[in-house]
Order: sequence, then structure tokens, then C-alpha cells
Amino acid sequence: MFFEDISFIAVLGGAIASTIVGFIWYAPWFLGKPWMREMGYTPESLAQKKAEGMARTYALSFLSSILTSYAIAIVMNSIFVSGLAGFALVGLVLSIGFVVAVKFNDRLFSNDSWTLFVINAGYQVAAIVAAAIVIGILG
Repeated sequence: MFFEDISFIAVLGGAIASTIVGFIWYAPWFLGKPWMREMGYTPESLAQKKAEGMARTYALSFLSSILTSYAIAIVMNSIFVSGLAGFALVGLVLSIGFVVAVKFNDRLFSNDSWTLFVINAGYQVAAIVAAAIVIGILG
């Protein structure tokens, strides 16, 4: 049923796709510079963080992507969905309904800028849609 026949290759593929989207999304040539500005980071402060070691942070982030991909796979295993558009729609509905709504609520009670909200929530939507597409294809 829900937890049966989950393809761990698909889950891993979804996590990798999500991570790749993150590397692109936060790259300096895409949204990395505005994100740094909104977070209050400077190139020097980020260099300091990297010098202190980011391996643990990236590993935990990837673990989070695996958990998210597993949850997506469970949902996709419990409903009938086919085709790239269907897979993308599942990712879009899950990301907007759960992640964006929660991040929006957080934004209402925080001092974060709307720009930071859009960058971070946009990443989550793109990452979850990418993961759902890969899970749908491989699963």
C-alpha cells in the first residue's frame, strides 16, 4: 500500500535532484548574491563558514532531502499519477500546500524580508517539483 514498493533508487534520485536545484538556486550567478545580501552575509563571512567546514551542513541538508523525497514517494505511491505534468503537479501541490504555506506563516511573524521569503520558498518549490519528477520517472 503506502509504504510498499517504494523505490529507494527513486528516493535517492529525488534527493540528488533537489540538491542540484539548491546548488543552482543559491549559486552567485543565480540567486546567491541577493540571498547573501538578505541574510546579511558577506563574501568574507561565507568564506569563514566554508573554512570552518560545511561538510556536516551539506550532509544534513542531503539527509533532509532524502526524507522529503521519501515522503513524496509515499504520496505518489498512494495516488494514481502519471506523466511529467502529473509528477510536477504533485510536487507543486505538496510544496505550495505544505512548505510555502508554513514559510509564509513564519514570514508573517519574523523580521525576514519578502525577498528572502520568495528566494527560499521558491527554492523549496523548485526542489520539490524536481524531486517529484525524478521520483515519478524512476519509481
